[in-house]
Amino acid sequence: MITPFFSLKGELAEPQKIEKIDKGKYRIITNHGHVILELKKEAAALLVYAEVEKDEGFGKRASSLKVDFQGYERFLAFEFNLDPPNYFRYEKEPYEYPPGVEASEEIVSAWTYPWHVKNLGQLPEKLKVSQILFKGKGDHLFILSVVDGGFVSYLTDFRTEGFNIVSDAGVKHRWRRLLVAVITFGKDPYSLVENAYDIAFELTGRKYGLRKYKELPETFRYLGWCTWNAFWRDITHEKIIEGYKKIREHIPAAFVLIDDGWMDEKEGELRSFTANKDRFPGDLGETVRELKKLGARHVGLWLTLNGYWNGIGIDGEIFEKLGDTLEEIEGMIVPRPEESFKFFGEWFRKIARDGFSFVKVDNQVVVGLAYKEKYPWGVVAEKLHRGVEGAACSNNLEVLNCMAINPDHIYNWLSSKVARSCIDYIVPHRPSCDKLHIYFNAYNSIWMSQVIWPDWDMFQTHDPMALQQAVARAISGGPIYITDVPGKTVSEVARPLALSDGRIALLDAIAVPIEDVLFRDPYNEEVALKVYNTLTVPGIGKYGIVAVFNIHKDNIELEYSVSPADARLVGGRYLFFEYFTQKYGILGRDEKVQDRLLGRDVRLYVFVPEVKDIFLIGSPDIYIMPWIFERVYVEGDTIYVILREKNRILIYSETNILAENQMFEPGLIDFSPITPLLKIKIKS
Repeated sequence: MITPFFSLKGELAEPQKIEKIDKGKYRIITNHGHVILELKKEAAALLVYAEVEKDEGFGKRASSLKVDFQGYERFLAFEFNLDPPNYFRYEKEPYEYPPGVEASEEIVSAWTYPWHVKNLGQLPEKLKVSQILFKGKGDHLFILSVVDGGFVSYLTDFRTEGFNIVSDAGVKHRWRRLLVAVITFGKDPYSLVENAYDIAFELTGRKYGLRKYKELPETFRYLGWCTWNAFWRDITHEKIIEGYKKIREHIPAAFVLIDDGWMDEKEGELRSFTANKDRFPGDLGETVRELKKLGARHVGLWLTLNGYWNGIGIDGEIFEKLGDTLEEIEGMIVPRPEESFKFFGEWFRKIARDGFSFVKVDNQVVVGLAYKEKYPWGVVAEKLHRGVEGAACSNNLEVLNCMAINPDHIYNWLSSKVARSCIDYIVPHRPSCDKLHIYFNAYNSIWMSQVIWPDWDMFQTHDPMALQQAVARAISGGPIYITDVPGKTVSEVARPLALSDGRIALLDAIAVPIEDVLFRDPYNEEVALKVYNTLTVPGIGKYGIVAVFNIHKDNIELEYSVSPADARLVGGRYLFFEYFTQKYGILGRDEKVQDRLLGRDVRLYVFVPEVKDIFLIGSPDIYIMPWIFERVYVEGDTIYVILREKNRILIYSETNILAENQMFEPGLIDFSPITPLLKIKIKS
């Protein structure tokens, strides 16, 4: 049941009368005027439209739809206005999540967090939720709020029996027609999310902002290193160069991200686009050139959407030359939205000339915290993103988005391809933060993967829980980069992340939780977190990749089971192989492998398809073992395998085979090919 309230003259008005015009179409009569509400059904989806009959609708909120729901057992909500309290500074383990505090209606977070609940009344009343999955008895429902017409819609005012969907501009903003939400329903929860995003982006003119129409940038096909947790803001040309040399002694990091600390700033205000002369005497171009001589294929540069944390300094070169592109908001001098393309165009032109391949744009939450006090929330987000992304494209730079996991950004990543999917990786290391980091990333990837490649953030291989973090990055399907202190890299954790030239596994999709844990909370409930992905090898087909994490807050031992069906593989026989224990066996699609997992532990399974009684497992030198296979050809009783590089190979055969001029009996075969072309002949 939906009870609608609309703003036509500055404030929400209660409906005086509701008249049915047509099937799914209603005229809402208020004491301020008329609104047309259309509940339009499209391919198992319900579209909620609002349209004023005259061009007179305005207010900070265009609408508020009171929604009552019953008949669902579990809920997975994604909220963006309640940061976990003291998350960076807590002392007592384990950290309690979700937080048992009320949310503020005035706050917007930089991040989105998943909440698992059994009752909508368990959510804080004023929580701002961008989307929510409902689990019923045999079916599911998904509600996606939409950014349209300058308004940001979201779910709030939670109570046991329902919630409100509000459309908020932050300031008074005239509107005529809004798409408020898309509601999809059916049996497959993953399809519901995908369908909702397809419809929302199509109907708001953003179709090609979906990830399915984008390509992963070349930079992020390689392993990288970031300076942030290695040096914090205390970076210099010498530190970066010497640090990268030490990192390269352990791993083939092929891109470098120069993070915060390089800027010419005073009291948090950016003064010029050149680097701090004391730290970088030859400016950043010299640093980039030396990094590339040492093996870096790509170098990226960190910056913030508002210039620097406190904006632009009025006594600096930027203000002097580009003052016409700037304005004061909330006590800061920042880029004016209408002139943001010019501002970032000038900045990015210099960055490109210095040899950088991409920029990491941070502090994008300033849109929801500062800019929306002056401009309509959805309008200013669109203008700033167009400015940043347009300037990046015109200078052949890619954009890595940070502090931007909320609706006003999601709907404006039209050319951006990568964005952080979680609050920061925490140093110094804390067990609860490590666990929650994996939890947040895994569940946020369900929806973020519709728009971009989720970046699970950097991590340190000398973290006590680094193995879990490494496996999480390997299976994620997104960028992989470490932030090790030079000289502390743990090679056995880091090396399996990439091939010898730094290439990481390019998986078919983005890792997401397996359906049987989709509505379970692996941090608080006695259930292991299981995520899956797939890898297609031409000539063989799909491999299933399943990672199992024990991230329970109390470190208790957990039972779990996995099967080829968990990775959504088709029928047939598969060999399972577990990377760390090297346990293996043959099973059908729906048969399960059962085991136990200690606290903070991890398992990584590959489900291998059969080719003529042979199972080509892959290389144990990399986490995603079948990534070693570039292509396979089968001709009669001979199998030709093209390898990406010469590495140790594992094969399981149910028959005698001849390979590398050696005869092998049935069983697990471990050998190192002489060349990247492997020929296997089946002997009866």
